[in-house]
Amino acid sequence: MLNRESAVIALMNMKSLSIDIDKVFEKHGLSQAKNTGRRNNLLSQAQEEFFAREIRKKFPNTTADGRTGQPDIHIPEIGKEVECKLTSPNEDGAITFYADADSLSDGRDYLYVVIDREFKQFGVFLFEGLIKSDFRVPAPGSKGKVQMIKGKAASKCIPIVGHLENVSDLQRKRHLQKIADCSARAVKKRQKLEKQVEALESSLPRYGVRLETL
Repeated sequence: MLNRESAVIALMNMKSLSIDIDKVFEKHGLSQAKNTGRRNNLLSQAQEEFFAREIRKKFPNTTADGRTGQPDIHIPEIGKEVECKLTSPNEDGAITFYADADSLSDGRDYLYVVIDREFKQFGVFLFEGLIKSDFRVPAPGSKGKVQMIKGKAASKCIPIVGHLENVSDLQRKRHLQKIADCSARAVKKRQKLEKQVEALESSLPRYGVRLETL
């Protein structure tokens, strides 16, 4: 459906449009870069259309229609409907994948595009066949948005640009190395590390999103 080359083309088209929008905003004394949420709202239709154009090269009947009740991208040839989401890192660098609570249904595909504030780092992640339990319940004040539980959904992810990193597994490996380096006398330190390893192995893994500079 999508590969790295086609995804990069779509991303660069989005960047070109964003530069044009910046010029119009600057002409009127405004800046979209100060608020990535508003910028992403402006570019959400572009995400749908530009990625649909790339998919259309392989599946000519692909359409992009983000109206209420319609899939963002529809690929009739393979019977797929894809929801498109555009997001950016928050102030502390964390990246969260959200969906609309009222649109959740079992077996839905999601295309998440991540763009940093400077339009230099990117991520494109296709999640296939997500189900309702892959997301948290709506939190108070979330305005109908639900957060993906990456530890549940990671196995359904196809990274196209960037990658998901199993933070829990990296931490577990660091602890195991520390255990191996412990002296025979460091009994308490070893026991503490072993408990931490056991906790990591018995809990849902945590994942981080790693972007690429293009």
